[in-house]
Amino acid sequence: MARPTTSALSTARPQRGPLWGLPLALGAIMGLAGCAAAPATAPAPPAPLNQTTGVAPATDWLTDGTVVATVSGHPLTGPELAQVADLMSLDQAPGQTDQLIRAGVRIKAIQLEAWRRGLIASVDFTDLVAELELVNQSHRDTAQAGGVVYGVSRFDLATHFARSVSAARTALWNDLAANGQLEPSPAQLTALYQRQFDQVAAQPDSISLDLIRLPATAAGLAAAQALLEDLAAGVTVEQALAAQPGLVWEATVLEVTPESAYELAKYRPALHSAATALRPGQVTSLSDDLAGGLILLRCRHRQSNPPLPLAQVIDQVRGLAQDELFERLIDELVAASPVVRFDR
Repeated sequence: MARPTTSALSTARPQRGPLWGLPLALGAIMGLAGCAAAPATAPAPPAPLNQTTGVAPATDWLTDGTVVATVSGHPLTGPELAQVADLMSLDQAPGQTDQLIRAGVRIKAIQLEAWRRGLIASVDFTDLVAELELVNQSHRDTAQAGGVVYGVSRFDLATHFARSVSAARTALWNDLAANGQLEPSPAQLTALYQRQFDQVAAQPDSISLDLIRLPATAAGLAAAQALLEDLAAGVTVEQALAAQPGLVWEATVLEVTPESAYELAKYRPALHSAATALRPGQVTSLSDDLAGGLILLRCRHRQSNPPLPLAQVIDQVRGLAQDELFERLIDELVAASPVVRFDR
């Protein structure tokens, strides 16, 4: 197949130009980020592969380099689909071929459009493999010369493929946004706010809890049981603690607010789950997964909070709307990309 040649040292890049709303004729080469300068005009797309040379045996096409399909005339190979399967945790069994190829076509379409806009350097999987070796060799040379290699010292193919896919997707998203093609209308923002109300507007309750920490020893366990019984029976924390002198490590008040709930859920998920499950007067215990020992909780009071208005969460809603618009544009891009399969 005739195609523009690319490498990490010499790269042809197409001019950037508008696409959405026009017929999508995408010809070119796959997505690695960051190479040399763009030519005056975009190279012509290559002709589609000859079907007779792309027949894919059902047993070994994920490893032998066979062209399984073409997307707008550009090859989607077995080894490339193997990386797609790994990236997206898809089954590589013969019966799951359709799902795997659909995922590969979507990724390839994104890369092709990013290439067409001059955002990435190549859409050829073999170029990506070659670039991987160049990147790793550069890291080795830097280390041997006594320099510092930041991040991963050596990439494997799966990591490098994932990085290239993410780079193409991010570059295309940013370019579309910069050109105003991902700007939602006020009506779209309102509709999404209503549709995703629980996610963007609803606020968690404010909860105040007594928190008591004890050692996870036999004596600590016995004290914890006694404290739980006293607290559940309505005994005050001060009275309950007075009956267990010298055993309690800490007794404090934990305030869970809408502002602190996210951090608590992220860094102390077990504590967050236990705290938010309690109603006033209820008690519970759990292991302290951070400092060790036991934690006792008693809910002092709980208050619901009003939902946030659209104006207060507009940035979050706009981001979600832009993501939806991006996926719809990719749907259109995929639908307009001729796909020829050779695996059947």
